Amino acid sequence: ARVVRPPSVGATLMSVDESSLRGIPDARAVRVGNFLAVVAAGEWAAVKGATALRATWTEAQRLPGSDGLDKWARDGALDRDQSVVAKGDVKTALQGASKTVSASYFWPMQSHASLGPSCAVADVKADGTTTVWSASQGTHGLRNNLARVFGLQADKVRVIFAEGSGSYGTNGSDHVAADAVLLSKTIGRPVRVQWMREEETSWDTK
Repeated sequence: ARVVRPPSVGATLMSVDESSLRGIPDARAVRVGNFLAVVAAGEWAAVKGATALRATWTEAQRLPGSDGLDKWARDGALDRDQSVVAKGDVKTALQGASKTVSASYFWPMQSHASLGPSCAVADVKADGTTTVWSASQGTHGLRNNLARVFGLQADKVRVIFAEGSGSYGTNGSDHVAADAVLLSKTIGRPVRVQWMREEETSWDTK
């Protein structure tokens, strides 16, 4: 399978023109709410289908863009304020300094995009027994999250680690596993989902 992503975060899927898949053997669209994908017996057919599928989305721009990102981040509400080391009285020391220097630093948006795009295989049986092959950095946590999100019993979910292209910090491995579970649960067959390069650089966790 290949996922068909919206034009922006938070966009709403309005309509899908499945006739645009005519001529691509075995490819069919799968829609679950705002989630859209193309499944096929062959990988190339899924890739071509995801490219060809015509869908209408409502635009939603909930991110500030690179130009305003630093101000947006600084003005946003604090999730937490954590002091890692507290030594001495900085405020008093600065007040007594003969000279102070102030500077602001901003580092452009980065990505955890791994060398190889994220990939997972999921097989969800009718009784809820689920097997997932994933390069997740935390297979036990992924198992619990998948069970919670998809209403599965955790003791019926097995996540098997498979080597994938890694990163320092979470990449798309857990998310592509969720894509695969959703599709397998919906169509009742094992599904392999691999993200495309543009997904890895625009939809990963960072």
